Amino acid sequence: MAALRRCLADHGLGVSSLNSVGYFTHPDRVSVDRGNLMLIEAAAELDADVLCVICGGLGVPPMPLEQGHALVRDGFDALARRAEQEGVRLGVEPIHPMDIGTKGCVNSVAQARALIDGYPSAGLILDFYHSWWDPDMTAIIRDFPDDVVLVQLCNIRMDTGVPVGRETLAAGDIDVGAHLHAVLEAGYRGIFELEIFAKDIPGRDPLKIVAGFPADISATMPAEKDI
Repeated sequence: MAALRRCLADHGLGVSSLNSVGYFTHPDRVSVDRGNLMLIEAAAELDADVLCVICGGLGVPPMPLEQGHALVRDGFDALARRAEQEGVRLGVEPIHPMDIGTKGCVNSVAQARALIDGYPSAGLILDFYHSWWDPDMTAIIRDFPDDVVLVQLCNIRMDTGVPVGRETLAAGDIDVGAHLHAVLEAGYRGIFELEIFAKDIPGRDPLKIVAGFPADISATMPAEKDI
């Protein structure tokens, strides 16, 4: 980890987010807790702006929703206290409802905001892939601006109305410009990340996608909006 930190410093880079801890509903709590502690230590050593929290799904077959939420609340309480001791800020990421079984049972931005309430070391990560549909996304930014620590950008490929993958901002099936405009109008002035996974861009050059990121943003936004 020390070598990685030196490499980042040598190239003038920082860590805007580290992914991911949480998974509070997983049956193997010992392994998950061990991994969570390792990532908290890594986030502290790398001076990451935020450590992403994925709360965990209901499983297959699904446990009762109330049970899942109770496990998340208890697990997050312990995690947040440990993160605060290490000087690490957590960012809870609400997950699209289609992944409620496998990935996250905290699905709306309002649910995530309620989870972090009272924890000064925690904030929200809003990922367009997971939260573009949520009418409360911009309201939370407007009403609780200090709670939103990161916004992750991508477009989305749909198949019969269901998200099936991430896309560059200039492609995909949602109006990224409208959502980005709404986020800025709500008052967000923090960090943006472009989040696209290798499986989403088979055969394409990642360096070209990253190089085209600023132009993709400009192409989606009204001319008077400069970010």
